Amino acid sequence: MIDVEMAQAIVDNDAYLSRFGISVTALEKGGYVSLKVELGDGLKRFGGMMNGGGAVCSLMDAAGGISAMCDDGVVNEFTVNLNVNFLRPVSTGPVSVESRVLRSGKNVAFCDIRLVDGDGKLCATGTGVWFLVREDGGGR
Repeated sequence: MIDVEMAQAIVDNDAYLSRFGISVTALEKGGYVSLKVELGDGLKRFGGMMNGGGAVCSLMDAAGGISAMCDDGVVNEFTVNLNVNFLRPVSTGPVSVESRVLRSGKNVAFCDIRLVDGDGKLCATGTGVWFLVREDGGGR
């Protein structure tokens, strides 16, 4: 199972995610992670709101993947499916994303993800499925 430091290293060393300035603020065995990111200009689209298809989905995908790695023996994961519902524009930061594993099996984990803006308003919800790569070779 990964810990907060390992999760932070994953986002910091990822060529794409490292551009977001993500902070891993909490992680729990059983599949929970909380991420925080400032709403900088690099994450905004025209109109001053967070880019939905790019930034919002990427943050939710990262949170789901990290929470899926909270199971014993998981060394990597790959997104199988991610569904995002955009409820309102994200215009204030910092942005917080939480993911919780609903069910984890030998090969896949199902996660529930929520993104809130700097005012604490729920802006996006999502569900996803992650394929699990285990250290014993299971899931491949």
